[in-house]
Amino acid sequence: MNVNEMRDLLGQDVLLLHCKSKTKQPVGKWKDLTAGAMVNPAYLAKLETGNIGVVLGHKSGGLCSLDIDSDDEFGAFITLNDGICQTLCTRSARGGNLWWRLTGSYPRLTTLKKAGAAWGEWRSDGAQTIVSGVHPSGQPYRFLRRMKPLEIGFNQIKWPADMTPPFDLELGNGVTQSTQPTEFPKSPDDTEFTDDTHESDANKSGMAVGVVLSSAQDFAEALWAAQTTAPGHNHERLFTLARGAKALELKIGRSITEIELRNLFNTWFEKATPHLKKELSVDDYWFEFMEGYENVKHPLGTGFIEAAWKKTLTCEPPVVANQFQDACLRRVVCFCRELWLSSNRKPFFLSCRTLQQLLNHPDHVRSARWLRGLCRAKILAVVEAGGSKNRRASRYQYLPSAK
Repeated sequence: MNVNEMRDLLGQDVLLLHCKSKTKQPVGKWKDLTAGAMVNPAYLAKLETGNIGVVLGHKSGGLCSLDIDSDDEFGAFITLNDGICQTLCTRSARGGNLWWRLTGSYPRLTTLKKAGAAWGEWRSDGAQTIVSGVHPSGQPYRFLRRMKPLEIGFNQIKWPADMTPPFDLELGNGVTQSTQPTEFPKSPDDTEFTDDTHESDANKSGMAVGVVLSSAQDFAEALWAAQTTAPGHNHERLFTLARGAKALELKIGRSITEIELRNLFNTWFEKATPHLKKELSVDDYWFEFMEGYENVKHPLGTGFIEAAWKKTLTCEPPVVANQFQDACLRRVVCFCRELWLSSNRKPFFLSCRTLQQLLNHPDHVRSARWLRGLCRAKILAVVEAGGSKNRRASRYQYLPSAK
């Protein structure tokens, strides 16, 4: 599995570590590394040359793992937690790692014992887990269950009896609640990975990681959400980029400077150039980006689309969704109902490309087919057709009979 495939699986916000081959040792000065490194082509190329680790906790969007030492205890834990174990699962020599994205508070790196004997580790802030490469024993790391990490709350985990500490009772000391980066213990044999970004491809493109060190991760997330892979929807992608810039301002508590906006835009433009209209110049797209930036009402990650999608993780789908076998399609029905409720039971806008991004489909064709199918099933009705002419998404009514 290459780095791009790994990011598709783990999430675009994860921070991957370049580790020495056949070891768990990260290479270079990495204690201050952020997910901004994941937009640096030189760093991404390094990741392909050894073992790959994943920084856990808030630096990777709440991604955590539970490392269980023995095969017997690993199997027993899965039996005890069958519902939440339908998630990414990896293994090296023995036992295994279960991966989740945690919502709310959770403990930092903690060694676990059962009846006084070593049992495993809870890995979050302060830890990393190797996900690809070769274990020091010579065994390759492999996927036992290759699926996206499930999003859970820490209190959903059921722990075996006689665990130390008793995680099933209280989170106790060392609970992670803030998003402040955590430093890893530095090994004396660390070697220097290039911290000089002056000649990196990312810097040449205008990203200039050093300009906004505190927001590099957010830039990476905005750039990923706005990435252009085909012609015809750059207006929507530029507006997504503008929403990402506004989200960054909320996080850092100040307005972004024009230089920072230029750096963000230039990075997007360089990657999007093969799919842009030849008759439009970089200035045309810059003006369009700035116009969108000035008109953003819902910063990326705070709008009702994202809120409605997240809510589908915890609410029951409508009964009418049970006619479909695909769990993702049932979730889409639930999503449409939540959009309708969020719009005060009035028609709502939804594009097939937005749905494509939420579902991680390779293109928008399947999402468009699903929306048409839901209309045929009389779950949705088109109130206003969208398209390239009016540059708007289609507007749908969720039919009351589908409640």
